[in-house]
Amino acid sequence: MAIQGDLAMTPVEMEAVSPLPSGAAWMSCHFAQEGPGLTDLPKALPENALLILDDSIPPAGQDPQQILEILKNAIDSLHCGALLLDFQRKDCGETADLAHVLSRGLNCPVGVSQGYAVHTSGPVFLPLLPPHRSLSAYLRPWNGREIWLEVGPAAETVAVTEEGSKVLPAPEVLPACPFSHEGLHCHYSIQPQDRQILFHLSRTREDLSALIQEAESLGVTRTVGLYQELSKLAQ
Repeated sequence: MAIQGDLAMTPVEMEAVSPLPSGAAWMSCHFAQEGPGLTDLPKALPENALLILDDSIPPAGQDPQQILEILKNAIDSLHCGALLLDFQRKDCGETADLAHVLSRGLNCPVGVSQGYAVHTSGPVFLPLLPPHRSLSAYLRPWNGREIWLEVGPAAETVAVTEEGSKVLPAPEVLPACPFSHEGLHCHYSIQPQDRQILFHLSRTREDLSALIQEAESLGVTRTVGLYQELSKLAQ
């Protein structure tokens, strides 16, 4: 079975793009700031699309059973293929309870971000693979679980000194990266300085394509990326 690729799109992006790209996914479902339910559910989606609920607006006393019923109705009426719980707030009891209830109560695959995976037994959604890490090592802690992987452009800097190495954010203007590393699916440049050497790492469109191929060979079933990032990378 081929790996599924999803493009997370905002409502504005979906309205502006016609026809929608294959794998278009709705990324703007939120907890209601006022009231017990959800906001920004779509009115229509392509068949089998991925619906994404995030916690950019924190939950505020939502009843998990009520949210379950809301999402059941939405997923049935929209013919969604899967739900992603993109929960990034740490140690939130409300979202933990909700992840547990939704993963058990919905009739479609329910992926959840790794911080809440302990509360479910279904797919685990892993963030972008850092360019300095191998994919096989990154996936190893989740052996036995279905894995969904975030994909997109990734860049970072590794500073190597006499004391060791540390990973830093990439500069805003990344130097050209002429060298390639097939195992890490990235390109890099080398910048010697007085007491350290900086390795700048980034991923091209070709690197990302090779990464997705390896992910498929390692059993990853789904990739999810931001439409705005991946469409720029494809240009």
